[in-house]
Amino acid sequence: MKISLRLKSAKLSNGYSRVQYRASRGRGYQKDITTHISVNKKYWNAKQARVTKNHPNYIDINEELRKLESTAEKTQIKYETGILNFNGAIEDLKGKKSSKSLDHYVATTMKDEKSEVTYINYLEKLNTFKNHMNIKGELLFEDVDNTLMKKWKRIAEEKIRNGKLSPRSAREYAANIKSIVDQAFENDVLSDPIILKKKNVKFTAVYSSNVANTTEDIYQAIDRIETLAQWQAVAFWLMQFGLRGLYQSDLVRLSDKLLMDKKLRSLENKNFKEGWINYGRSKSNEPMFIRLFPDVAKVLKHLKTTLVYTHYDYKIKNRFILKGVEDRIAFFNYENRDNTKAHSQLWSPFRDNLKPISDVKILPKRARKAFSQTAELLFGREDSKKLVGHTLDSVSSDFYSNYRTPEMIDKVDNMHWETLRKFKFPLLVSALIVKLYYVAELKKLPHWLIMNGGVMPGQKIKVPGVKKALELKYVAAPTPAKYLKYFIDEKDLTDSVPYEDEKKQIMDLDIPRKTAELMIRKAKQELSKLQKDVDVLKQGRKSIKKA
Repeated sequence: MKISLRLKSAKLSNGYSRVQYRASRGRGYQKDITTHISVNKKYWNAKQARVTKNHPNYIDINEELRKLESTAEKTQIKYETGILNFNGAIEDLKGKKSSKSLDHYVATTMKDEKSEVTYINYLEKLNTFKNHMNIKGELLFEDVDNTLMKKWKRIAEEKIRNGKLSPRSAREYAANIKSIVDQAFENDVLSDPIILKKKNVKFTAVYSSNVANTTEDIYQAIDRIETLAQWQAVAFWLMQFGLRGLYQSDLVRLSDKLLMDKKLRSLENKNFKEGWINYGRSKSNEPMFIRLFPDVAKVLKHLKTTLVYTHYDYKIKNRFILKGVEDRIAFFNYENRDNTKAHSQLWSPFRDNLKPISDVKILPKRARKAFSQTAELLFGREDSKKLVGHTLDSVSSDFYSNYRTPEMIDKVDNMHWETLRKFKFPLLVSALIVKLYYVAELKKLPHWLIMNGGVMPGQKIKVPGVKKALELKYVAAPTPAKYLKYFIDEKDLTDSVPYEDEKKQIMDLDIPRKTAELMIRKAKQELSKLQKDVDVLKQGRKSIKKA
């Protein structure tokens, strides 16, 4: 490698040219690094890499040029003695610290080269690995070897036996270390590869119950809902289940642009009775053609309206992110991969609001497990994996390759619907909607919150145990101006067209009873107030007659 000083060909606005390092390693393999020094080309001595006496401030400039030359000489020695490789020499000339640790490499090179979500994933796994290994400072590349990974295997296996670590996590943390050192070698940060034996990064799975939430868990949570935030948390869980186990990161990507009919025609700007979401999962990009069943659409419509009330002014990077009714299936508008921290801050309250309303741990990610396990009971593991968008082996993938033919759409839709029925999804949705009426009455929420959610004046709700159907008396409710922008250019979202065999019923448990009691109590209060008004009128008439 040879390092020299030269002038950059492009001139600055004042006519001066920047001084550059040129590091070359054979013909056609060179790199230019621009410095902070600029000179007048007219007085530049290329052979000596100095300016002549006629250059303004020539003494100070030549002193700076001497320092650049000294830096180049030191870098040259480091390269020739094997301390630095070519890329390391370039970083040295730039004045950057060479990556001697995995921490520094991740925080610099990987942060610049990777997406935000990928970079954070590498960083978090590296830090978790160090915590398990009780490594306090930076993890140096020179300390990563098979001795370190043997120690990791011993510590990890003990934690697995004690139930403090899963085999999958142990593999991922070890694989993360291997991936970092491999990429460092590929980028010439390391002069030699670090070879880690496979036996030190593999962990045998042990039996553990694959916990998924049950129908009873979700119903109990619905029964205990007392706030709108809790209602939204359960609604999002049911949305994930109803859309075949999508994750929160998938829900963020939903948009009318993905809507299609059975003949694969876009429904983006059309009303429809039957619609599908043509989607590729955010994690694997595995194709999914998901039927938007009416009960799912019903939750979606109510949920979007409640979000207008609670998140109308929510911003990420100074941008409003809430999507209005002009996009029927979109909740938010932001790129979660580029806003990892903001994404977590937005969604964590929905997770946290599930805690106080359940005896068991209800988690958003368990909606996927619940759907998968319910489908597996009905159709077997392979079909259940495909339903939730798992990558299959080549034989299975060939079977599903033409997944959007009418026959395959019908097959998958049938499995989807039967899974919803097995989990009693339609009944849970009915209970959830009734609970929204309860919360609206309890917390005195504005009427437009229910109206724009799809409840029309005079709609009747049949409640078990109550002979006469409850008729909702909501009339056209004024919507405050700050919310109105989210209700412009509304497109129809089918949530009232039932499937042929769907039974419109509500579980005969506490939720409808509580709601009925609350509504009846409110009706009695209104009747009592009306009776007082009538009594006042009667008294007024008597006074007139006496006069």
